[in-house]
Amino acid sequence: MALRSAASAADAYADALESLRRRGEELADRHVTLRFAVTSFADEARCTLAGEVTADVVALLQDEARRLRGEVEVLATDSALLRADTLAAEDAFTAVLRRYAGAEATARALATTGGQDPALHIALARAGTGADGLAQLAPNAAASWWASLTAAERDAALTTLPEVVGALDGVPAGARDEANRLLLDRDITLLQARGETGWLTGPQQDALANALAVRDEIAAIEETEDPVTLEPLTARLYGYGPHAFGGDGRVLLSVGDLAEADTVAFTVPGLTTTVHGSLAGNVDNAVNLYREARFADPRTATAGLVWIGYDAPSDWNSVTVAGESRARDGGALLARDVTGYLASRGEDRPHLTVIGHSYGSTTAARGATDVGYDADDIVLIGSPGAGANADHAEDLGVGADRVWVGSASTDYVTYLGGNGWANLGSLGGLGLGDDPAEDDFGARRIQAGLTDRSQAPTVHDHTQYFRPGSESLHNLASIVTGRDDDVVPAEHRTDPWWRTSDEPEEDRTPTERSHAP
Repeated sequence: MALRSAASAADAYADALESLRRRGEELADRHVTLRFAVTSFADEARCTLAGEVTADVVALLQDEARRLRGEVEVLATDSALLRADTLAAEDAFTAVLRRYAGAEATARALATTGGQDPALHIALARAGTGADGLAQLAPNAAASWWASLTAAERDAALTTLPEVVGALDGVPAGARDEANRLLLDRDITLLQARGETGWLTGPQQDALANALAVRDEIAAIEETEDPVTLEPLTARLYGYGPHAFGGDGRVLLSVGDLAEADTVAFTVPGLTTTVHGSLAGNVDNAVNLYREARFADPRTATAGLVWIGYDAPSDWNSVTVAGESRARDGGALLARDVTGYLASRGEDRPHLTVIGHSYGSTTAARGATDVGYDADDIVLIGSPGAGANADHAEDLGVGADRVWVGSASTDYVTYLGGNGWANLGSLGGLGLGDDPAEDDFGARRIQAGLTDRSQAPTVHDHTQYFRPGSESLHNLASIVTGRDDDVVPAEHRTDPWWRTSDEPEEDRTPTERSHAP
């Protein structure tokens, strides 16, 4: 009897879904027709009002506007009814399954768990906390908790608490990716549906733009071939927050599999970075680095993580690039994410490089000096300064010989760092710290010039460090893959006390370089 009842309920649910589908198609057709009518009316009204207008004409336009508004309201009401009926049909089917499919066992489980999914209840019990406390687990504790779960318990946590799992440091990249893609799909579906009625607020518009940018870049990565295997690349949505930082957004997106890679590079961008405005360019850079790294060492699996994980100076607050507050706060977030990622890998530790570009180099340096993170190499490219707390490369905590600097001689941003023993930093803490390309700083400078470089320092040359065929990209790939012998060094800048600093790279002719066969 229980099976027959469940089968009948399934048949009824199938019929209900078919009816709901037809209603949905009818609503979609009405929506298209109504949107066309509203657009046509708006065009006609503009043309009419541009000429001689009488009171009768205005009255006719007002009547038509009221009629269209009424149709929009009816459509919105019918759409809401369709959603309510859909949920009611689902609830009715679920109720039958609960009643007949192991009713006693279901009742006991629900009574024991307070109505919660039994698998999720067990998963939280293993953590010794509730859903709110789960988000507060330390990375190593979260990694141990996730490893202790069964497949069913992981599925329950992913589908019920994607906001927590997708952001929980210590959880493997594959699980975080799955949770964050659920959130991404949900946001796009809900915000686009709401936007079709014209009711998106400013923050919602920003969130939708961010979500669409993430969706598009995931697709772009997965449509790109590995240059060695010719297989599609893997993308991992490791972090996702479309509403973060006042609408600029937070996204951690990888090119390559973070869970399996032998070498991993976190790339930290700088000024003007937002998800909807900058993700595409940063993904292009990461793809270029991935390809060059694969050419440098085809036997080594690699991955690059585009880390838009802090509130970089952008838009109206771009003037804050002159100070270190955002680099300081962002550095702490970077250190947290690096620590969480390494915890998720456990004993299977990859060779990890942090590459900070422009203001992102100051952020990477502040994270290293203020909090500390366990990187194998730190690379500062196009750097306006290494932060107030770094007088020497040794201060970054990875050893001076593991701190690398790429500063093109025609990149004007790299001349903003302090030079010599007396500079803005030593005169009241102004600026963004010392120039890491100077000899006194003690880092390893790499060649990063362009064969078509500008005649004078320019903004253009500041953005070319990931360009295929460049000295910089060649050297970055060598560092990321641990091939120090392939790195081509450059002479340091010097600052004689009696005059301005010297730039030996000005007199050298850059050459095209690549690991590609």
